[in-house]
Amino acid sequence: MVTMQPLTINIKDDDNQNSNYFSDYHKKRKEHLMNGPPTKRVKSGLSERDKNDVNSFHATKTVFADNEEKDRQDKAVESKREIVVSLFTGNPDIPYIPKTNVCRKSEKVFSEDSFSSLNIASQIISNVEKLGFKSMTVVQQKSIPPILEGKDTLVKSQTGSGKTLTYALPIIHNLMMRTPRVQRSDGVLSLIIVPTRELALQSYQWFEKLCKSCVWVVPGYLIGGEKKKAEKARLRKGINILVATPGRLIDHLHHTKSLSLSNVKYLVLDEADRLLDMGYERSVTSILETLTEQQEGLSESRQTVMLSATLSAGVEKLADMGKRSKVRLL
Repeated sequence: MVTMQPLTINIKDDDNQNSNYFSDYHKKRKEHLMNGPPTKRVKSGLSERDKNDVNSFHATKTVFADNEEKDRQDKAVESKREIVVSLFTGNPDIPYIPKTNVCRKSEKVFSEDSFSSLNIASQIISNVEKLGFKSMTVVQQKSIPPILEGKDTLVKSQTGSGKTLTYALPIIHNLMMRTPRVQRSDGVLSLIIVPTRELALQSYQWFEKLCKSCVWVVPGYLIGGEKKKAEKARLRKGINILVATPGRLIDHLHHTKSLSLSNVKYLVLDEADRLLDMGYERSVTSILETLTEQQEGLSESRQTVMLSATLSAGVEKLADMGKRSKVRLL
């Protein structure tokens, strides 16, 4: 029979340390399961590198503040400093010119005569008074009587002196008194040439208001920027008083068969100086030549009225193109 002897184990110090490690591990694991993961420790202080970065940031901020303060002071100095800019150096001094006493020339605008003193139809006078006009201007007082008599007239007067009514009233009166009564089929009886489309629209609107006393007289206009198809339709229906700019009028004379100037009795060149300044001399000359060709010797019966703010050599030349003697009103 074999006898069993007890087994004895010698535990060294290293083995004690390992057993302590495992016991600590199991204890921490148990705490982790019971209380959750441990929180990370935050270092109470900054490292040396972080301290250097913070110091450099504060130093840079201080430098920026100093620069801003310096720029603010420089701008304040520049604002107080007087700066003189010149394109050239050594400019001569501006000479002193003493003021002279200039006598102002005052011209009388309105006259003491009223429109009722004119030899014009009472319906037209009543319509003019309804529009707010009672007294004539000096230009109207001097110009309307010779135009009513059928004389070629050259009127020199500034813009805004009532020149539109100066030629509009005699033309409407003569067409109104015409027998037999004017019809659309008579075509263009009065032609007014103006330099700009704005002035053309303004003149047309005045004719439209004044023709309320004789609704059978039809005004119309031809200007650039409008549809040619609509203008041709109006010409086919018939227009008795035509206000037009030179360019568009020549275009229709060449391409619109329904436009004829053979019956024109009154020709008006409004703002003749501006017509020449804007380069319409050749256009106006071409229109006058077309008038002469279409009327075939009847140009003697046509009355011409020219209005201008100045009397230049070009305006004088344009005025001399008429064959009859002219009445000049300055």
